[in-house]
Amino acid sequence: MRKTIERVHPSKLVLILMVAAVFAGIALRPNMTYAAELVKDAERPEEIRFTVGVAAITAGLLEYAVKTGLFEEEFGKDGIKISFTNYTGSGTNAVNALVANQADFAPSVGDQPTVIAAAGGIPVHPIAVYMKGNLRGNDKYMSVLAGKDTGIRTIKDLKGKVVAAQIGTNHHAVLLRSLKAYGLSVSDIKLANMRGPDIVTALLNGSIDAGVSNQPNVAQLIAEGAYPLDTDESEMTFNYNVIIARDGFAEKYPETTRRVLGVFAKAAKRSQENGDELLEIISEYVKLDKEITAAALRSVVYDVGLPDDAVAYFSASQDFLSENKLIEKKADDITKLFNTRFLEELNIIGK
Repeated sequence: MRKTIERVHPSKLVLILMVAAVFAGIALRPNMTYAAELVKDAERPEEIRFTVGVAAITAGLLEYAVKTGLFEEEFGKDGIKISFTNYTGSGTNAVNALVANQADFAPSVGDQPTVIAAAGGIPVHPIAVYMKGNLRGNDKYMSVLAGKDTGIRTIKDLKGKVVAAQIGTNHHAVLLRSLKAYGLSVSDIKLANMRGPDIVTALLNGSIDAGVSNQPNVAQLIAEGAYPLDTDESEMTFNYNVIIARDGFAEKYPETTRRVLGVFAKAAKRSQENGDELLEIISEYVKLDKEITAAALRSVVYDVGLPDDAVAYFSASQDFLSENKLIEKKADDITKLFNTRFLEELNIIGK
């Protein structure tokens, strides 16, 4: 039998200037209404290309679906190849890969890169939420962490300190909202704009006082002495990550797009019922021991659907970006961001 799962060596994705798409005449497109019958593809694609963050918990469901054979089971009979490229940094790189036709699906993108693209007129339309990260309590998906031996124990202690976050990402939002909740503003700290992997390195070598990171880095940093600061007074309680399908692919291959989403839904259900199997696969994927990986997995839930509050969450994200002058203007109608066609066809729209 032909082997269809193929790993592509990680490559640095070309950074695409979002404004180029605007000049090319691409505009944010409203959601469309579709017929109730399930449309079949006129032809099948030879390949389905994914772009995912390197060893990221957000990409865990894709890894799980691959390792448990669900993609092979669904597409092996058709001879369709499944391939991957990895990106480092923010989900903006995933959006760029879709716009540049270097990928067909980006299953690990947060709200900030998605909204920034939409507000800039870039044609990105998530087809589902697939991961919810907790931002409250002991098991946080994303945390503000103080470096070992800094003596920083509260958000208020950050005043005058060097604090790192990548501007225009969820990390940035968590930091600004946490500062506000505890009576500080960005002018009270020395903000360093750094990518996620660089923040981890800087926290470990002591070149910054604090920084924002997400799982599994949070669990790893805590294990190595970093101190998680209490941000529960912040208005952020959770975050959603989405699957984005490239518009051109979804339009040309609606049946395949529906089947891809169906595989993710099946993988999510299986992961909820087989915690040990999930832990084994994700621990190997992120290259961390099981104890640290288990702590990371406690902070997230893989579940494919479109929760009732998802659109409001993305709308609030856009408001935040606008208020902090991270976007020049808002999308014409952020409620039209999601392409719900495939969730409706799978009958999991309100999940």
